[in-house]
Amino acid sequence: MLKKFVAVLGSLALMAAVPVAAADLIIADSAMYDPAPAANWTGFYAGAFIGGHAGTVIEYSCTGTCAGNFPLNGLIGGIEAGYDYQFDPNWVIGGFVQLPLLKPTGSATLAGGIATFTVEPQWAINGGVRLGYAYDNFLPYAFVGVAVVNTKVTSSLGPAPTATHVGLSAGVGLEAVLMDNVTIDGRYTYTTLGAQNYSWGGGTSQYGENAHNFSVGLKYRF
Repeated sequence: MLKKFVAVLGSLALMAAVPVAAADLIIADSAMYDPAPAANWTGFYAGAFIGGHAGTVIEYSCTGTCAGNFPLNGLIGGIEAGYDYQFDPNWVIGGFVQLPLLKPTGSATLAGGIATFTVEPQWAINGGVRLGYAYDNFLPYAFVGVAVVNTKVTSSLGPAPTATHVGLSAGVGLEAVLMDNVTIDGRYTYTTLGAQNYSWGGGTSQYGENAHNFSVGLKYRF
């Protein structure tokens, strides 16, 4: 009887020791695994971006000899600045301004091959607000804003008219932390610019543009 009691007592002691050892292993593993701290997205930032522009110049009306719709494609690039605020606790809201310095140009041949003309954006500015949801060091977001573009058209038919187009922009993006204070931002933007009048001396035509933009940028967060 005494032997059975001692055996049972030993079994209970062994069972009690096993959870303690397992707990020690969990504590050891936790000490070895030290995940990177989640990013804090609140603050100002500045950076630069580069990408591609795939647009279509839309002819809304035509008086005289016109070119119809034609493509406006090329590289885009510029500088950007903005501010983000993180709240509740993963939502991020912010505002941004982009100043494109590298802009696409396009050309078209007038009906019958009478002449050609070239579209050259002179200056542009984009601004908007974005809303994202932070997953540690990743920030997917959507945005909406306003685009303003001043365009000059050069033609052999007469003077070079200029016009300023105002339109809407919207899109989505993903920003990720590369290192302390530095992030990379991939973005898709759709823009639609309102029609403006262009006078050729022989008549007045209305043109606007719809475009798809893809860009990647680097930002420094202060």
